[in-house]
Amino acid sequence: MTREEVIQAFNAIRVWQNGDRRAVHKPLLVLLALSRVNDVNPQTMDWNDAEPLLKALLEEFGPDGSSNTRHYPFWHLQTDGIWQLDAPTAILSRPAGATPTLTELRQNHVRGGFIAPVYGALKADLELVAIVAQRIVDAHFPESIRADVLDAVGLAQVETMGAPNDPQRRRDPAFRAKVLLAYQYRCAVCGHDLRMGQQSIGLEADISSGFKPR
Repeated sequence: MTREEVIQAFNAIRVWQNGDRRAVHKPLLVLLALSRVNDVNPQTMDWNDAEPLLKALLEEFGPDGSSNTRHYPFWHLQTDGIWQLDAPTAILSRPAGATPTLTELRQNHVRGGFIAPVYGALKADLELVAIVAQRIVDAHFPESIRADVLDAVGLAQVETMGAPNDPQRRRDPAFRAKVLLAYQYRCAVCGHDLRMGQQSIGLEADISSGFKPR
């Protein structure tokens, strides 16, 4: 596949949407799989390895309760033409809407990953990995958390590719956690609680207001 064909394939991924709300299951799984292309990993991953990572990502960046359906994208991404599964015939022969249960995925060690043409193109062009990852976060996540999403899936380097000499773009991935832990998830200036569910919010706004730790 050409670079443009790969980009178009990822642009065409279908996600559930209702008004301004959209499911982030597929985007997070795609980003997780993209992060593996940058490493010496096999083309596919066992659901038992992917599950805890995807569950944590959905709890951090998805709507409440979204981790309960964490296995959906592992199965349904096949219908977008970029994903393949390695599983027993009894599972693969099911209709697209017959999602396997968590137990079935675990016990059968079902593996999933990008189809060979997509994986080959990404493996041969790591800049393409960065381009696709950036497009995914731009399309499916608010600007305020895009850097955090990339950090969380192991693609923090995508942030710096466009401005490698900008020190602000090379923030320590642990910076947010260190600051929030130090101040018990409250703003050091106004005492505002910086958590919304499992996710921290408002850190940069308060830091940029002029507060300097002593």
